[in-house]
Parts: sequence; C-alpha cells; structure tokens
Amino acid sequence: MTVLDPVVGAKYLQEHGIPMLIEDVLTELLTAKPAKPIPFMRKVLSRAEVAASSGPTSAEGPDQTPDLETQVAALEAQVKELQLQLVEAGKKHAEHTASVRQLMLDVNKKEIIRVGNLHAEHTASVREMMQNVCKTEVIKVGQKHAEHVASVRTLMADVAKSQQIELGMKHADHTASVRALMKDVADKNGSNK
Repeated sequence: MTVLDPVVGAKYLQEHGIPMLIEDVLTELLTAKPAKPIPFMRKVLSRAEVAASSGPTSAEGPDQTPDLETQVAALEAQVKELQLQLVEAGKKHAEHTASVRQLMLDVNKKEIIRVGNLHAEHTASVREMMQNVCKTEVIKVGQKHAEHVASVRTLMADVAKSQQIELGMKHADHTASVRALMKDVADKNGSNK
C-alpha cells in the first residue's frame, strides 16, 4: 500500500494493530517540527508500513481500537495546527517582504534626492567658478587692452615727435636753401648794377 495521507496511514496502522508506531509518528513530528510536515509524516508512516507488514506484535488486539482513534484524531489536530502555523508564517513572510520592498523604495528615493542635491550643489559651484574665471579673464583682457592702447599712444606720440623734428629739420634746410638762393640772386643783381 502506498501512503498518500497521514490519516490514511494511521488508519492502516490501526487496522494492522500497531498503535505504538502512531505514537512514534506523533513524537517524531513534535520533536522535529519540520517545515513541511506532510512529506515528513509520509516518510515516517512509510517506515511504519514496512514494520507493520513484517507481522503483528503482542500488543495488538481489538481492545486497542478506541485508543488508536484518539491517536488518529490527535494526529489530525496536530497536522491542522501545523498547517495553520505554516499559513501564519507565510502571511508574516509576505508582510516582511512587503515591508522590506517599501524600505528599499524609500532608501532609493532618499538616495536619488541626495544625489540630486549633490549634483545641484556641484553645478552651482561650477557655475560660480566659471563666472569668477570669466570675470578674471575680462579684467585681464581689459588690462592688456589698456596697456596696448597706452603703448600705441606712446608710439604715435613718438612717431609724431620724430615727424615734427624731421619736418622741422627739412623746413630749416629749405629755409636756409631759400635764403642762400635769395642771397645769390641779390648778389647777382648788385653786381649787374
């Protein structure tokens, strides 16, 4: 016989007159407290089935039937209790998972906000630095322009002075030449008389 259900297995043991094995099943179930009680009980009852098929024991007899029914009922109650505990544990796990997910979302939002704030601060800092660099560059260019203008003015003044001197010298030479010419003309006119 293949054991498909713990109750069926218990009844099978009851029919074969091995009540001590039912107590063993309960004891192992309560001691081990397995995460999956049904497969665990099937395994234990399968071992009991093998033991039952080996032959009756001296403790067997019709007077054990009421006690076996009590044990079967207790076993069913234990299974139901374990199932309820599993359901409750599943609910708690689901709540915990939802809580962790929400926490992760909150952490992600806070991290995004923090990174955004850092980016905004960095951008403002870079803009201020660029404005300062621009101001410094404008001042530097202005100073260079002023120096260039002053240099050009000085050069123009020097050129003007040089030209004035040159013109003055040319004018002096021209005046001297005219005077000499006039003197020659005057001398020639005087000798002709």
